[in-house]
Order: sequence, then C-alpha cells, then structure tokens
Amino acid sequence: MAEVVKSAYVTEEYENKGRTIVVLRGPAMIPLDIETFVDTLDEWLGEFSDPKNEILEAVYNALAKGFILLAYEEGELAGIAVVSRICFETFFPRYHLSYIATKPEFRGRGIGTMLLEKVKEVTGGDFSLHVDVKNTNAIRLYEKVGMKKKYYRMLYRGGTTE
Repeated sequence: MAEVVKSAYVTEEYENKGRTIVVLRGPAMIPLDIETFVDTLDEWLGEFSDPKNEILEAVYNALAKGFILLAYEEGELAGIAVVSRICFETFFPRYHLSYIATKPEFRGRGIGTMLLEKVKEVTGGDFSLHVDVKNTNAIRLYEKVGMKKKYYRMLYRGGTTE
C-alpha cells in the first residue's frame, strides 16, 4: 500500500534523516485503495478509532479541502495525519486534525511529533482537534507540541452519547 499511496497526488515531500513526510492534496477520488487506507488508519487508531464511515468522510474532506500527511521511515509508512477543512473562516480554526496515528511498531520514535509539527506548519497553526479523555498518550503528545486544553466536546445523538 505504501508505494501506491506515496505516488498519489503528492504535492510536497520533505526528507530528514531517513524520514519523509508526504503531503497529499487533491480531488476526492484519488488513485489508491481508499478502503485499505481507511482499514489501516482504523487499525492504528485501535481503541480510539471511529466508525469507518466517519474516517472515510474525513479522508474525502481532507483530500478535497484539506490535506493528508504520510510519514515514512526508511521507506515504510509509519504515520498518518488526516487534516480536514472546516467551513468557518473565523468562528473555529480553519482546519481540524481529524486523525493522527502511528503504526504500532514505530510508536515512541517521534513520528507523531513530526506529523504534528508539519500540521502546525502547513496550517499556519490554525487548527484544532478533539481527543478522548482516556487517550493520555495523545494528550501528552499534544501538550508537548504546545497545545492547550480549551473546551470539552459534548455529544447528544438522539438519546445516546456514544
């Protein structure tokens, strides 16, 4: 999958010490196996994943209006960040970090930090995210790169909060 993804609508590529970050931007339909991509993201997100239809919606939004970052280490896909474009100009930040995930065997090597730093750069710092309150590793990472807790996100969906 990595080579197919890497060759699809690459608009920018950054290399540093055996690591590469690829920025994908393009139309909603790109020449890669979207289902495999979504399955990979779902697997890497683990217990903090969302329903696959929600991941797919975010991926399509990111490709159409935002961007996707792919982090490679020594040529192997090691991390993914999906950044969606929000329709507001001033009410909310322009971008939303919908998903960020690192392949399990690459965790603890700075891949997540590298992805977040690139998200900050590409968005000009104009982005937000939401995180499960139980995802303490992610919260530590976000705080490490300078993010602050500002709001609680509360949900109500027809009598259920799930």
